[in-house]
Amino acid sequence: MDDILNVYNKTIEELFLRRGIKNVTMDDISHELGISKKTLYKYYSNKADVIEKVIDYLMEQIALKSEQFAAEGGNAIDVLLKVSRMAVEVAFRSNNVILYELKRYYPRQFAKFSENKKNRIMNLTVQNMEQGVREGLYRKGINIPLLAELHFSKIELVNELRLKFGEAFTRNDFFEVMFETHIRGIATHKGVAYFEKVYSNK
Repeated sequence: MDDILNVYNKTIEELFLRRGIKNVTMDDISHELGISKKTLYKYYSNKADVIEKVIDYLMEQIALKSEQFAAEGGNAIDVLLKVSRMAVEVAFRSNNVILYELKRYYPRQFAKFSENKKNRIMNLTVQNMEQGVREGLYRKGINIPLLAELHFSKIELVNELRLKFGEAFTRNDFFEVMFETHIRGIATHKGVAYFEKVYSNK
């Protein structure tokens, strides 16, 4: 059942991304999934429950990717490169219309999504900075909690900046500036040297 639900959640997420949340009905969802409404209600009690389960699915995907990054190994800069790309990708997929509708019409689900997303990204960032300090790649004595908050805030700004600048900058443009300024702000000479060596090959 979990596998089927994951497939449904992914399909519904894509439907929301195309059409927004407000105007999508349970009829639309059952049609998109190719199942009857009777079957749909075996998995979801109502639209609010649909949104709840899609959010849970998205958070689970972030957790799975994070575990994958940890399993792949690498130093703190290698891991941060992967985590930051994932965070910017999530921000790009969550357009402003969807976030506005979620906040206005489903405030409880919006609060849950916002809190879970922040907690996961903040925890990953804190763990990464602690790892980088141990490895001598990041400076000792940096204010890790504050820097994690600032890094998360920059990620959250991506959608606002996209709205302001339109197509003037790509996802990769946002990523490169955000990632490089963060690394150069906390790295030791050893960290900067590694960053420049690796990044020049990207």
